[in-house]
Amino acid sequence: MIFGLIVIVAIIGGALFAHFIVNDPGYVVINFAGYLVEMSVPVLVLLIVLALGAWWLVVRLLRVPRKLGEAAGELKRRRQTKQFTRGLIAAAEGRFAKGERLLTRGAAKAETPMLNYLAAARVAQQQGATERRDNWLTLAYEQTPGAGNAVLLTQAELQLANGQHEQALATLARVREDVPNHPQAVTLLARTHAALNDWAALGELLPLLRKQGRIDSTTLADWSCRAALATLAGAEGEQAALQRAWQSIDKSLHDDTSLLTAYADRLSESGAADKAANLLKKALGRRWDPILVTHYGELTDVDAAAQLKVVEGWLKDRGDDAALLYAAGRICIRDELWGKARSYLESAIAIAATPAMYQAYGELLTALGEAEPAAIAFRRGLGLAAGRSTLQLPAPADDLDADAPGS
Repeated sequence: MIFGLIVIVAIIGGALFAHFIVNDPGYVVINFAGYLVEMSVPVLVLLIVLALGAWWLVVRLLRVPRKLGEAAGELKRRRQTKQFTRGLIAAAEGRFAKGERLLTRGAAKAETPMLNYLAAARVAQQQGATERRDNWLTLAYEQTPGAGNAVLLTQAELQLANGQHEQALATLARVREDVPNHPQAVTLLARTHAALNDWAALGELLPLLRKQGRIDSTTLADWSCRAALATLAGAEGEQAALQRAWQSIDKSLHDDTSLLTAYADRLSESGAADKAANLLKKALGRRWDPILVTHYGELTDVDAAAQLKVVEGWLKDRGDDAALLYAAGRICIRDELWGKARSYLESAIAIAATPAMYQAYGELLTALGEAEPAAIAFRRGLGLAAGRSTLQLPAPADDLDADAPGS
């Protein structure tokens, strides 16, 4: 459009110029360095036009090599891009050997050789060729020194995916030497510690992981609990050390069932069973949990009478809670209240039998001298533990008594 306007203006201007030239062609004299040049205006205009045309032609000719180089470079880039794309397609279709070959052919002369080598490293790993994978990664690192961390992170990701956890740790350590809180490095490091079940080391990363927000909340919660369990497990057996470990755990986790039971166990082992009982009782006051109830009933070295009083108080509102009935039965066994223990355990089994309930019931029957019914209880408990059907047998109160001697 602009070119068209220029042509129109040139035509109009030329017509006007020709009109005036016909009437008076004009006269030009140029005196320069002792030389006198005389000519008409049309000749001068023609000379100027010719000079400009010659200048334009020279400039265009001088640009030809550069234009040819650019065209050749563009052709080369298109060819390399096409080859790179073909390599990715071949790898995606499962033709890994061909894909790797296409990705690396002439990669050193590619505009972005790092991308070719990184893609080739991934394809090599898919073929189980870890030595070739590392070779391509080394070339990527050498070709693009400024992107060293990107290459190292890719290497760590591939090592982690390949189960090379120790190597991944070493690779990530190199990245963190340069950028200590690099988000991707921290994320991969956390996943590596999780794969190694090194929850104590992962626990040290949790504040940074929460801040960076790159791990989903479910995974982060699971890791937090596991790290907290590792903290409790690593605490010394003294009560003061256990309490310090418990206080060091994020308070939002203090109501987690697995942590509560682990802490109660450690307290009980350290001779603080009463503290463990109070811990579980308070937790159950906040929220009802069958696992915590079961654990409360399994505590030893606690005043059984006081413990039973608490449980029977709960039974007034939760008389059909199998876990609570089981806990009551366990406490009654410890307090040698055989009749109550039998009643509670039979009720619990009738509602929702578990291997632990049958185990406790079998032990009770053994203590009462009822060997054959005890054996039946043990067998049923084993059947449940192994996932086998109990064949819809009658409730324990009926069939076990019927099998007893003298019935």
